[in-house]
Amino acid sequence: MIERLGLETTQLPTTGSSVMALLIVGLPLLLGVVGAVSRPTRNWPAVLVSLLALLPLLVLMRLVVTHGTQAWALELGGLTLYWRANGLTLLLLLLTQLLVLASAAYAPSYLRAAVQARGRGQAWLWPLMGLLASSLSLIWLAADLLALYIGLELMGLTAVGLMLLPGRIER
Repeated sequence: MIERLGLETTQLPTTGSSVMALLIVGLPLLLGVVGAVSRPTRNWPAVLVSLLALLPLLVLMRLVVTHGTQAWALELGGLTLYWRANGLTLLLLLLTQLLVLASAAYAPSYLRAAVQARGRGQAWLWPLMGLLASSLSLIWLAADLLALYIGLELMGLTAVGLMLLPGRIER
């Protein structure tokens, strides 16, 4: 299917670009788990940690600008997932990371007010936000239908979790 859609590139991925792609997808989830454990109460630690997720994106951006479109095949047992990064992919990844950064900057103030109002913490916000960023990154990097389907399912489940997080019904 990849050949029919014209998504196969003749250029081999450069050294380190596949690691950067895995970091772009996996690092937000890892940082979300760290946020759930540490539960930042100030805005600046959340912003600094969110900036870490931009570093692999900047390295991949430099590789794409220098060497052109990057493509990878990730083999998971009998399944092969195809990922691809070009200029549009990088723009969408950058937009996603910037929106997550803005959400992470606002979240500690919101959670502080929510904890005072309801008397309970919401530690699930951070892993869910990390999973949402990871699933969106997977959607942008997907070059086959299976990877796209996995990303869309993860995004849908995460969105439902985020909607149920406040624990109250709006009227």
